[in-house]
Amino acid sequence: LDIISQQYVALCEDTEGETKYFSNNEQQLIALDVKGDGNCLYHCITLLGEMANHYTVELRVQNIIELAMNADAYLQFFKLYDTNLKAYIVRSMLYDRRWAEPWDLFGLCTVLNCNIRSVFPSLNTFTNIHPSAPPQKVMNKTFKPRQNIATNTILIMWWRGISPEDWILYSTEDIWAPNHYVPLIKPRVSLHLILLILIVNEYLLNLVLEYDIFDILYNESMF
Repeated sequence: LDIISQQYVALCEDTEGETKYFSNNEQQLIALDVKGDGNCLYHCITLLGEMANHYTVELRVQNIIELAMNADAYLQFFKLYDTNLKAYIVRSMLYDRRWAEPWDLFGLCTVLNCNIRSVFPSLNTFTNIHPSAPPQKVMNKTFKPRQNIATNTILIMWWRGISPEDWILYSTEDIWAPNHYVPLIKPRVSLHLILLILIVNEYLLNLVLEYDIFDILYNESMF
């Protein structure tokens, strides 16, 4: 569980005409913790698929091939988003640990033969969105494979490594832009129970550390 990401889940909204994930009568989704090393979008996939870490590189390579071989089709279909696909592949996507753009997400739908529900938190109530960031209304939707019809859907949320509250209180920046992706899943148990387990685990860990310190001090005093 990613505690900071979880705060952004509360700011997410459903899209009209699509499956409801964030309505009041739906069980709150869980944001999983993902390494922020530039491959976070690909780490989301390997985490959900329970794959080894090295598959992040293979997924990137397969996605490069998919986008490069079908660049004209993607440019036509997503022309309202951007027109920089070919330059992006050459200048950025070819290199490991480069932060993914929406193009990566579009291509992964076909690579995985899976729908991807792009979840973009609604932040207009407390901040301005950076002009270079994709608009919430454009990216808060489900994207599908280029040709095949997929029956499975995974959820990937955009966010930033600072909580909404801390952004308001402490950020010196005037505009917010996402810099990380995390996967969202439906919990097998309630979110409250998960949070309780985390709190208890942290408490027990602190007890163990405290005990070890006092034990060391006691043993040293015996000499």
